[in-house]
Amino acid sequence: MHIDLPTVITVGWIQALSMGLLLWLVMGAYPGAARRSLRVWIGSLLLQAVAWLLMPYAGHHVEQPLLGLLVNTMLISAFGLGAYALRMLVSAPPHRQRMLALGAATIAGIAWYQLVDPDYAARAYLFCVGTAAFALAVLWPLRRAWLHHGHRAYRVTMLVMLAVLGVEIWRIVELMATVAPPASMYDARASDLAHMVLMATQPALASTAFLLLYYEAAHAELRRLARIDPLTGISNRRALAEHAARLIAAAARDGRPFSVLMIDADHFKRVNDRHGHGVGDTVLCALVARIQRTLRGSDEIGRTGGEEFVILLPATGAAEARDVADRVRETVAAAPLRGAGQAVDLTLSIGVATYRTGDPNLDALLQRADAALYAAKHGGRNRVVGPDAGATPVGKRAGDHAPARAAHAHAAAAPADAPSRDAAEPDSQAPD
Repeated sequence: MHIDLPTVITVGWIQALSMGLLLWLVMGAYPGAARRSLRVWIGSLLLQAVAWLLMPYAGHHVEQPLLGLLVNTMLISAFGLGAYALRMLVSAPPHRQRMLALGAATIAGIAWYQLVDPDYAARAYLFCVGTAAFALAVLWPLRRAWLHHGHRAYRVTMLVMLAVLGVEIWRIVELMATVAPPASMYDARASDLAHMVLMATQPALASTAFLLLYYEAAHAELRRLARIDPLTGISNRRALAEHAARLIAAAARDGRPFSVLMIDADHFKRVNDRHGHGVGDTVLCALVARIQRTLRGSDEIGRTGGEEFVILLPATGAAEARDVADRVRETVAAAPLRGAGQAVDLTLSIGVATYRTGDPNLDALLQRADAALYAAKHGGRNRVVGPDAGATPVGKRAGDHAPARAAHAHAAAAPADAPSRDAAEPDSQAPD
């Protein structure tokens, strides 16, 4: 079967080069954690474009071994970079060393059968195996997407990679079944034609799948940023409200207890006035880290503005919640917090509220917790008030709730990296 190689090669380099340049020109419009994968993908496309441009000079009537090896090296490297970029986009472990080893082994084998023991069929085997392995490296982390209703972007990517895998396997089988293997790519069969056409159209097909994945990753990042406090990396009020809605639904349905702590750092304005807002910000981050060490993994802490924080305590009744609040208060007051080289003594006032039948949302609990917090601040600060048992004096606990302390006495996960500021949550200073 005849392949019009000049036409196929022209299609290949035009698609790779145009897609690479287009993505490079618009890359500034794609911020976020996925941007690094976009750079890698652009590098893959540009490598393919150069390889396609050099391919006609690798030899038609007279083969040029070194140039042929360079073309194959560029194509294998481009496919490896593409697979690496796609794995990053789907949050799969990049396995950089394994990907490098696979590419290096494939290129080394091709170099042997190009320079030492020239054999086109052996080179074709190695090229097909290497390309198929890179396709599998993308397919494996997506293997559950089809059966478990994954994103459409995942399914499109799977179809493209399955096409690559299918064509390469077809070519390998046809090579194995052929009595007289071809002497060059110009001596083509049906699988060779499919291989060349797929390689030429792959930049556009794979880039479409890549951009769909990038769109999903970018929107997932934006959704995450919309729920994170930019300074401390913990939940903001929106995320707290969403989490509390689930806990309230469980409490209404199953009768599970649910409590809320509202926390205010006492006289925090003095910290900013004395040391500056830079120190104040680092002290707030240190405060969050210390509080998190007193909480369970299921507890959720969020910042609602300024130096005010809210903690959601699932499966926690009134007595246990007061005990947790007192332990948080004592832990913070026990030692100074450090911010930008400054040691800052800080105390907390805490209001406690528990879920009552009929509470529609988090705001209903926060109103009671805020009233209790107000009582704690005007009762002398550095104390816990609520829900219905008055105030816990400084230095004393509301009661001995050893089981509750044991249940809460392990560290939570470290806070996430602080992203950019959420405009929907103003960073206002709460009054002392």
